[in-house]
Amino acid sequence: MIKLNVTLSFVSLCLAGSACASQVDDTGAGGLEADVAVEALEKGRLLALGDSIAFGYSPFGDFTKDKNFRGYPEALSASFSVKSSACPGETSGSFLSNAAPDNGCRAYRSNYPLHVNYGSHATQMDYALSRVTSSEAEDVPTQITLNLSGNDIFVTQAACASHPDGPAACFAAAAPGLIGSVATNVATTLGTLRGAGYTGPITYMNLYATDYSNPSSVGFVSALNTTVSAQARSFGAKIADAFTAFQSAAGTQSPCAAGLLIPKPDGSGCDVHPSAAGTAVLAQSVRDAQ
Repeated sequence: MIKLNVTLSFVSLCLAGSACASQVDDTGAGGLEADVAVEALEKGRLLALGDSIAFGYSPFGDFTKDKNFRGYPEALSASFSVKSSACPGETSGSFLSNAAPDNGCRAYRSNYPLHVNYGSHATQMDYALSRVTSSEAEDVPTQITLNLSGNDIFVTQAACASHPDGPAACFAAAAPGLIGSVATNVATTLGTLRGAGYTGPITYMNLYATDYSNPSSVGFVSALNTTVSAQARSFGAKIADAFTAFQSAAGTQSPCAAGLLIPKPDGSGCDVHPSAAGTAVLAQSVRDAQ
């Protein structure tokens, strides 16, 4: 978008966790340090995959420092050691291939840091595979989250912007193919992860709407979410329902008026990306999926 998906499971590496804790003196600095170490061992390992929503992107931030951006994966850090490979502008196609159109991910990677360094890996899919097939146990995630689809919409909108039949008619004609493409790419992504041997939990986060009062927009996003979520479930993924979570949190207001989206500095409304409050809602949708 540069735009717009974690089951919560805890893996204790201290097999006798209560015994380990009982042997710690909790009355001094040494006891405190040991408690922190035990807590760290009890956390799961989250690999967050996706686009700017998972990245925590804001168009008004300082792009030179990745720590300036916190998405919903970081909001779950009390339960997980988080590795987020999310890339602003990633489409469901560019996630898999550098030959596929993106919405600015490759340019962002070339100029600014992500939360992780892909190293020699060409795509986010390549990086994800390196994690799930690692021979080092601490590199292998115990939980994966995925959100993709928003940037596919933006790429299609850009292609339709100057269409002779008009942008709206062009997008309406392209919508079925767009939905099918995203569903196919998400299925390929999850199938590849499963095929590589990852058997742990996966959560796919669907797409929220920025205007729930627009029937055309809501109808399209609902159709997209239904189709893609069905594919995700076929690979054992759970669905974090960001669409419903945003709608419920906004109530009778728009997501912008409800403070769920980042306000523009000039006061002219909101960007499409979630604010801190919106990010918290997304994180809760992940918890609710469990």
